[in-house]
Amino acid sequence: MPKDSTRQSWAMGGTIFAATAMIVLGFFQVVVGLAALANDQVFVTGPDYVYSVDISIWGWAHLGLGVIMVITGIALYGMSAWARGVGIALAVLSAVANFLFAPYFPLWSVVIIALDVFVIWALATVHSPADSAAMSDRRHHHGHSHGEGDLPMNRPVAGRESNEVRKAEKEAEVRREAEM
Repeated sequence: MPKDSTRQSWAMGGTIFAATAMIVLGFFQVVVGLAALANDQVFVTGPDYVYSVDISIWGWAHLGLGVIMVITGIALYGMSAWARGVGIALAVLSAVANFLFAPYFPLWSVVIIALDVFVIWALATVHSPADSAAMSDRRHHHGHSHGEGDLPMNRPVAGRESNEVRKAEKEAEVRREAEM
């Protein structure tokens, strides 16, 4: 299997994972929101809770966040360009909200925060097939041909390669050809 095809498979798998997790997280948020709105006594904290917020406000916040997360997860299945960035932002908001919600329901909050971290990782590290193709074109255009360790963080950022780097690479290529 060609290397670019493998990358595209990973990108597709990572995006599908993130989309599915985002939808599940959204439903979890909706459930917590509805429970908080249905009965103010469902979630209680101790008297020393530093950032106390009315439980019905938490309910509306979780409900709204959950609905938006489900919509974004569905958009991720369609590979929408906007959904990746919005998905990361929503997962960050969800993690922060659940950190603040932890005194009400600690175990639930920890599980949701862990899932949020996985979503952030999946959306931040995966490249769409278009991204992979663009990186491949840029590498071939500049004459780069890297081995197995060809990771995005090891490649120079487009437009930032200095003339010295290109000159050194060209000289190394000439030396390799001369040795053959």
